[in-house]
Amino acid sequence: MSQSVRDNQWAEYKNEITSLYRKYALHDVMQQLSEKHGFHGSKNDYVKRLRLWGVKKNVKKNHAAGTWNYIDQQLKKRSLAGKKSNVSVNGKHYSNRRAQKEILRNVTQRDIFKRACESLPRSFLFFFFFFFLFFFSFFFFFFFF
Repeated sequence: MSQSVRDNQWAEYKNEITSLYRKYALHDVMQQLSEKHGFHGSKNDYVKRLRLWGVKKNVKKNHAAGTWNYIDQQLKKRSLAGKKSNVSVNGKHYSNRRAQKEILRNVTQRDIFKRACESLPRSFLFFFFFFFLFFFSFFFFFFFF
């Protein structure tokens, strides 16, 4: 079988392969396409095509915190604007409850505090720094001398 014919077959089943892969394991997708359409591809062929198509099933652990931190930021921004949001990561849709659970699992309080500090103007931060410095030095001086 020539390569262009194979490419046409892959293109023909692309939508079905991607939708099935988001719901089922790869070996189940391969089995379903084999039974339903008589389409036989090796596991390496499927992995290669899914990578070419940019289909990912899960968020990698080392990228999860950054991804959910960004989603948390955008959800808060949209809720302040009075907009409702649907969360979808790599083609996988999350209910609001499930998205909040993932945010709680992956976003730390330190990330939230850091994001809040970045949004404040620098002059505001300097003001509070010097205010607390003055207050504690006055407090120390008053009670110990």
